[in-house]
Formats: sequence, structure tokens, C-alpha cells
Amino acid sequence: MKSIIFFIYTMLFLVNSAKADIINKFPYVCVCDRSINTFQYLACKNKMGSTLLELQSDNISIKNSFDEKIYQIQEDVNTLTAIFFNKNYQSTISLNENLSLLFSIFYPKYNKEWSYKLKCISTKQ
Repeated sequence: MKSIIFFIYTMLFLVNSAKADIINKFPYVCVCDRSINTFQYLACKNKMGSTLLELQSDNISIKNSFDEKIYQIQEDVNTLTAIFFNKNYQSTISLNENLSLLFSIFYPKYNKEWSYKLKCISTKQ
């Protein structure tokens, strides 16, 4: 029983430390992921190109240079997820421990979602 509790504690610690590690390496520069298919890569490159993600001084929000919006960080298990929404759309940024980013925009009025995959590097490296 003690080993199970220790295992659970260790896993929770590793998940939280991975997320903390992502936050500690801000800001990030992200560019469209070339490893996806050509059509998706070109769509991303034509629409976004690249973006700079900056952690705000409150440590609970991120500024995205692509759309100049402030995203609120949400709790998530394996990724850092940040959301911006208004009455017309919702944008989500999901950054995992491999620094793969998924940027998505959802328009509820049209029930339509677009997403782009990007790869990021920390500018602190």
C-alpha cells in the first residue's frame, strides 16, 4: 500500500514539475511544424507564420504575438493550456513538454474550428 501511495505521489510531482519547467522557460518562439503534411504546413505558414509567447508578470496569463491577445492559463495534466474567448470565438494554445504547440480557433456560431501545429523553442536557451 505504501508503494502505491509513493508511486502516485511521484507521478503527481513529475507532472507538476514538467508544467513548472514549461513556465520557467518563457518566452517561446514558435513556427509552423514542417513535420506535418504539406497542405497543413502551408496553411499554417500562410495564416500564422510564427508567434512569440510571453508569460505575463501575473504568471497566470500569456500574450500571443500572433493575435496580440492575452490568454488565461488553465490547469491541465500534461500540457500548458491557455484560453482566450469573447462572444465571437475561442482561441486555445496547448503547449506540451516536447514544446509542440497546437493553436486552435473555434467559432461557435458556425460550429467551425481551425487549428495549426507549431514547434517552439525557448528564447532562454
